[in-house]
Amino acid sequence: MTKSLIRNLILISLIFIIFSLPILYWLSLDGKWESVSEIEGRNLAIFPKNPFQNQKTGMKRLVQGYFNEGIDLFFNNLSKGTLQNQINNAIADQFPSRINLTEFAHNAENRLITSAYSIFPDNAFPASLHSSILVTRDKSRLFLPPTDFNDSIKQNIDYRIQNYIELSKNNPDINFYVFNLETLEYSKFNPLADLYINADNGRSLAYFLENKPDTLRFKNLDILNFQDYERNFFKTDHHWNIHGALKAYQLIYELLSENYEDINPMLNIDRVKTLKGVNFLGSYARESLFPISPEQFEYLDIQIPSHKTFINGKEENYGARDLYLSGNFPQGKYFNYYEGFYGSWKKLITYEFENAPDRNLLIISSSHARMNHMLIASHYRKTYVLELGKQDAKMISIKKLVGEYQIDDVLFMGQPEITYLSKEYAVSP
Repeated sequence: MTKSLIRNLILISLIFIIFSLPILYWLSLDGKWESVSEIEGRNLAIFPKNPFQNQKTGMKRLVQGYFNEGIDLFFNNLSKGTLQNQINNAIADQFPSRINLTEFAHNAENRLITSAYSIFPDNAFPASLHSSILVTRDKSRLFLPPTDFNDSIKQNIDYRIQNYIELSKNNPDINFYVFNLETLEYSKFNPLADLYINADNGRSLAYFLENKPDTLRFKNLDILNFQDYERNFFKTDHHWNIHGALKAYQLIYELLSENYEDINPMLNIDRVKTLKGVNFLGSYARESLFPISPEQFEYLDIQIPSHKTFINGKEENYGARDLYLSGNFPQGKYFNYYEGFYGSWKKLITYEFENAPDRNLLIISSSHARMNHMLIASHYRKTYVLELGKQDAKMISIKKLVGEYQIDDVLFMGQPEITYLSKEYAVSP
């Protein structure tokens, strides 16, 4: 046997082993597929339980003499590519050590990006070739680039202003409040704001404020400078941190107090602690896979006044705060601790505080508000929270909700898309 033949046999054997290992791995799982990827924040494709059921049934029909039906069944999901796509997606998502291989590839990519940008003086550079996320020059913080401001944005803002006018007109006895969270994409303090010709630089907010009705009560959590942004937002996640959330609570309390004379005193929010055992890598880190150092996860150590919480009408806790504080929480490099601690999207969350004044509040918000739910709700008898992240805002009728829940005040709370910038989040009057 020649050396060349031996080398070829060894090479063929290695290829066979490489392709056989995933198959053996999949067989060993016996259908127990991984259904969710924490690192990507999405559901994974799994192999169909009976992938060739149509083909089996089609063969039976052919044997029984039902030729047209048999042929249709046999080729139906094959001709459309449905079955092939299901299997291809499952192979990709269930491949052994897929995440480790993905991280390895991204790390190599990040090293190339860092080397390429080392000759430029930019304050930041791309964290990945597969996302728009940027990383500061010192690799300490991930963030998004500036967003554009143009005539299309103005039209969206005009639409939202008209929406607020209609809301007030159709619900004349209700107090409407808007609390906007300025994010870095819209701020003039974005590190790359000078490099983007049409960067927002605060212009969309200025346009809204210049044209909104004077009767619409509004407050904004401004970004005063980049250091201010760093104090109030996570380094690796798009949400504000506890410091930003508490600053917002104070501003919202002032906003609500404008037309709420007997509001109970503001809660004591001085005790901020670090959640031990949690090294937080948020949504920006999960999406970009940039090798950034994890950060602390802080929370407000406070005894909330006695209350009840209902999720979709059923009394239960929202979020897993108590479990986390007892040390009982998942361990994972990219686990979504923000969602785990504060709670995930729910259709309707209701808070009841028996000792609060006899007044009801409706909060229409984004996921940012999860840190503030109970703090704000403690000043009302009942508070209803609708988060707009995964539902059609057009399906929400303010007039219907006001009548059904006897609402006194309505608070719109979140980033610019939620509060003034996007048509998608305009609600029905």
